[in-house]
Amino acid sequence: MDQTFYKAAREGNVEFLMSISLDKVEETLLLQSHMKNNALHVAAKLGHKLFCQKVLQLGPRSLLCQKNAKEDTPLHVAARAGHSELVNLLIDYYRRPLNGVALALDSERGTHDTGNGTGSSVETQRDIEGGEGLEPLWTMKNLEQNTALHLALKNRHEDIALSLLDLEQGLSCFVNSDGESPLFLAVEANCHGVVRKILNHESSFSFDGPNGQNPLHAAVTVKSATSAYLLLHRTPELIQKMDKDGQTALHYATVANSLTMIRLLLKRDTSAVYIFDNDGLSPLLIAAHSGTASAVKAILKFCPDTIELLNRDGRNVLHLAVESNTGTVVRSLLKMPEIQELINEADHAGNSPLHLATKNHHYRIVKELMRTKSIDLNAKNKEGSTALDICESQWELSLQQRFIWKLLTKHKASRAQRRHPHCITKFERSHDIFAHPKADLKRMANALIIVATLLGTVTFAATFQMPGGYRSDEPRAGTAIHGKNIAFVAFVVSDAVAMCFSITVMFLLIWAMLGDPAFLFRAVSLAVTWLRYAFCATILAFVTGIYMVIRLEALWLAILVCMVGCSAPILVRFLQNRSSLCTRNTKIAKKNRSERR
Repeated sequence: MDQTFYKAAREGNVEFLMSISLDKVEETLLLQSHMKNNALHVAAKLGHKLFCQKVLQLGPRSLLCQKNAKEDTPLHVAARAGHSELVNLLIDYYRRPLNGVALALDSERGTHDTGNGTGSSVETQRDIEGGEGLEPLWTMKNLEQNTALHLALKNRHEDIALSLLDLEQGLSCFVNSDGESPLFLAVEANCHGVVRKILNHESSFSFDGPNGQNPLHAAVTVKSATSAYLLLHRTPELIQKMDKDGQTALHYATVANSLTMIRLLLKRDTSAVYIFDNDGLSPLLIAAHSGTASAVKAILKFCPDTIELLNRDGRNVLHLAVESNTGTVVRSLLKMPEIQELINEADHAGNSPLHLATKNHHYRIVKELMRTKSIDLNAKNKEGSTALDICESQWELSLQQRFIWKLLTKHKASRAQRRHPHCITKFERSHDIFAHPKADLKRMANALIIVATLLGTVTFAATFQMPGGYRSDEPRAGTAIHGKNIAFVAFVVSDAVAMCFSITVMFLLIWAMLGDPAFLFRAVSLAVTWLRYAFCATILAFVTGIYMVIRLEALWLAILVCMVGCSAPILVRFLQNRSSLCTRNTKIAKKNRSERR
């Protein structure tokens, strides 16, 4: 196909067709592009109805059945693009007799026979209707085994899909290479009219979907209650059908946390709630593992006895909620009277929910569990470890570990008889992350030296840039203008304190790194404490300096700056605790996602 003709087809230029000489019309219209697209393919994609109509009038109607490199016919292209009028035109021309020439035969020969005779006309009609091994245009498949109906539904063109089903209801039995039936695609596309038409027809149809899914899985995925109702009304047993992973539609609804679909399915049939997938998880256990509190409540409301279901590791719903670090689910479960019987239940490894929360450093979950009166702080797993043993034996450089340890010791949690590798007395005495046997104290000291040096430099430079400036008149030239102001006194004192503490920390750590390693531990601990004081003094110097300069012009602004500056230590403490907990939660979440994959 030359570029001029290709451009005319893309633009729908009918005048170009009329300008072609009669002896070259058929030869020109049979030309194909590099992807084997003929003029109908190109024009149908862009919806040029008049151009296509003129091509069909002038050229051989074998063009209708020609396939491109993807084995798409022009009908495939028009259905995918959603040009309903063009689809009807192509079908109308395909079904129209051609002076005794069978359209399908014309396609096979690749020529345009202009012969006459009634005998050929009868053969044409029989072939078009599907006789003797020749399939109708609307049942032809492309490389992916999609019919025009599949493509119309994939692209949500419901009107075209309904027109094609009117031609042949048997199209609903065709399944493409991805395992998708028209019914599955109609549900996925929310084409309720097509779903009704297929389900209400007396002929057979396919329920197939990809990866063993059925249309009810698709209805739950797209959260279409209408499609789900229609499917369950016609075939209620779909609710128990599983995909290749052993998951029912209820599993899908739980993962999606779709309360509407969960309630709809459970009102219809509660049997699916007891079905376990290939990973040994029921819908309730998936909800707990995913941290969807509303889904857990909805399932337990319909089937309270599912709270006793266990996964392959012998863990119940509380175990999984604790492991996923979902506070809302844990709080909801702990409010239920039935859960009190399960709060100390052990899995196959002997771990109770408290063991798992401690092992995964879930401080907030431990705190929630400790509020219950029935919690057993002295329970041991099969390794003979209590929750306190796990906390101390797996001690990491994390704040939540320290918080859990303090909480357990506060409630007088006991240890097992055996001792742990690192020194517990040091842990009890210091309550400090620097007591960790694997702590890299020299690396910490280097970081602290850099901070102390920067802080000392800033505070030293501030002494020569006094707020308000210096006097220039004699005899007090060179003195600070606000020298007698109380805010100025606070500025000077706090700046001096910050600088002295910073310099002290810097020399202390340098001395400790060159000396006894035992002294380094003490030096790092002292350095952290003194740097806190230095930071607080720096903040105080900043707010007093700003207050002194702007209080006469904008008192409200000076007060606001003081409030914002003084809130910095509180904010830092809050973010420190928050980020420490969130970092651990993120690690657990990533671990859970990788396990699911």
